[in-house]
Amino acid sequence: LLPGGMAEPRRSFAAAAIAVGGNAEIVVSGGTTLPIGQEGNGHAPHASAEALGLTGGGAVWRRLSPMAVPRAGHAAAALGGRIYFCGGSVGDAVGLATVECFDPAVEGPAAWTSSTPMNVGRSCPAAAVLSGRLYVLGGSRHWTRGTPAEQSAECFDPVTAHWDTAPMLLEPRFDFCVGVVWSGALVA
Repeated sequence: LLPGGMAEPRRSFAAAAIAVGGNAEIVVSGGTTLPIGQEGNGHAPHASAEALGLTGGGAVWRRLSPMAVPRAGHAAAALGGRIYFCGGSVGDAVGLATVECFDPAVEGPAAWTSSTPMNVGRSCPAAAVLSGRLYVLGGSRHWTRGTPAEQSAECFDPVTAHWDTAPMLLEPRFDFCVGVVWSGALVA
């Protein structure tokens, strides 16, 4: 365990690692403090964000400026020196299509910018980067358990700032992880 810990307890948050000036940071955003089983309508997500700076001398948490939209059940991935925080929900159980982009090279509220919204609102999706594109897969159009999971996927091209439909998942998935394997494939 790392000393200190996050300033705010949270679950259903998103996190991604990024290189910052020769060191690494893990940026954590959003989430909720409600106990498991109480998700759904009225779940009061956070807009807050924190970063765990990993240096040769140790690890230190620091607060960041908050996101524009509080969200929980979202996904995050680093691409092109920025972290994209995708989807989630704001407490009304409806999956968001919005995307917020965090630039660690910028200080204060200007570090957060809106990016092109996804084509589908997704709560609890997964995200990964492959071949210079951001893929967001699965999730659900609603936060609550028991709602149908999405089988769809989409990919974002940062050069054109456009989302395209990606090949569908073999099975619908919700609240899961995705990774990139050495052969250059996404595995969920």
